[in-house]
Amino acid sequence: MISFALPPELWLHVADYLTRADFRSLIPVNRTFFDLFTPSLYSDIIIAGTGRGQILKPKASRLLEMLEKTSRLRGYVRRCMIMNLRQNRKLTSSEPTNPQVLVFAETVKEIFILVGKFPSLELVTLQRSDVPFEWIFYICSQPNISLGIVISLCSVYGPVELPSDRSFNLTSLSILTSAIRDCMPAMIHMIRLSSSLRELRLDTTWTLQDLFKKHVDNPGISLPKLEILKIYRINLDHLEFFRSTPNLVELRFKMGIKPELGSSPIPVNLLPKLRRFSGHTPSFKAFITGRPVTDIETADTTGPSSMSSLGTDDNIAFEDFSPNFGSSVDILSLKWRNCTRNQALLQYVSEQCPKIQHLDLTPTVPYTKEELEKRLQTVKGLKMLRSLRIMSLEHVPTVRNLEWERRQCEALTSEGSPQLLSVSFSSLIDWNRKIDSKTWTPSGDGLPVSEMFARSGTYGDHGYMTNLPNLAELISLQDL
Repeated sequence: MISFALPPELWLHVADYLTRADFRSLIPVNRTFFDLFTPSLYSDIIIAGTGRGQILKPKASRLLEMLEKTSRLRGYVRRCMIMNLRQNRKLTSSEPTNPQVLVFAETVKEIFILVGKFPSLELVTLQRSDVPFEWIFYICSQPNISLGIVISLCSVYGPVELPSDRSFNLTSLSILTSAIRDCMPAMIHMIRLSSSLRELRLDTTWTLQDLFKKHVDNPGISLPKLEILKIYRINLDHLEFFRSTPNLVELRFKMGIKPELGSSPIPVNLLPKLRRFSGHTPSFKAFITGRPVTDIETADTTGPSSMSSLGTDDNIAFEDFSPNFGSSVDILSLKWRNCTRNQALLQYVSEQCPKIQHLDLTPTVPYTKEELEKRLQTVKGLKMLRSLRIMSLEHVPTVRNLEWERRQCEALTSEGSPQLLSVSFSSLIDWNRKIDSKTWTPSGDGLPVSEMFARSGTYGDHGYMTNLPNLAELISLQDL
């Protein structure tokens, strides 16, 4: 007989590893499982349309009926995705009284009114749908909900006049590849009235232009809590926008897009709290210099440049950087993708960023083991490093190669940073150790070495090694 006498905290930990199908199977077992797992089943819901003809899928219709009838279930919902609600837009504009149009409008209305009744709602994702802006406005203006909104691959239509004294409880807003031109003035107005907004992501140029222009025309601190801004690009005309975001700590630009910032740094009184920056090296001087940036994410560009795109000639030489890439504090984390100058970068980091703790480098071409070993000699100069990812090897994780990787990890801690706990040389294997141990243990989602050997049948003097529990046991065997 199975005992269910475990603390609820342990069952909830188990729930982190279960799927929705698992929850549906467990809930009918007994009252204990019903009470424990029902909230997990309804914490994330999907309201899916068919994208054609019949508006909602049968499963979505049944879900809405249950949520409408049971207030307790509505209280469990934390995240809601609404997807594939499509209508004939030509029919909407030419025949607004057409029955299909009216049914669609009524269905969308019922869905959003119900979503507005979820008292614990944290995030609404709209995906591949046609959505009247009035209903986005409706759920964002609910007084007891602090909400994040993601609008992806949607068509948002129907301008709405927003009252000037209305406030919104938006905590985050992402607009991704969506058509919102019709309601742009109302959308910008809603953003400006969202005093609790902490994260904003906009990936289209015209959205940014309208937003920046609105802020320039109405100066002042309108987004006092905004901490994270992810945008497509920026130019000199838009810099005044940052006067409205005095508490911004993370700024991310779309990689490969050429900024139009000139050659001078932005005044330091703008973005005084910036800690994390993501963008290409031509933007470093403008946004990193003189600011307390500790985390940088960037990438080299290859190929020719154009009016709007960066190219090889736009990669800034390392000798042009001051210590810590111009930051007023020590750089602690650096992530560099598609690096064309990896040896020069490692030398610069070793000399100019000595207190770096996390280094993540992906070269444009893979290394041989000899090339990687040479670069690791430079890395050993970083005495405070805690994690290292140089994703450069493409070799098969055989016993011999794993043993070689293990020796490099040991050398990095004995000759370099004693604080190093995590190392990766490829996408197949990760190496980790505990702070009080010198033993490096491999793991990873790549092809298990034991399984690979089992298929190949090549084992030298060890015979057929099957059922090995993990890679750690495998590399402990004598090298082939």
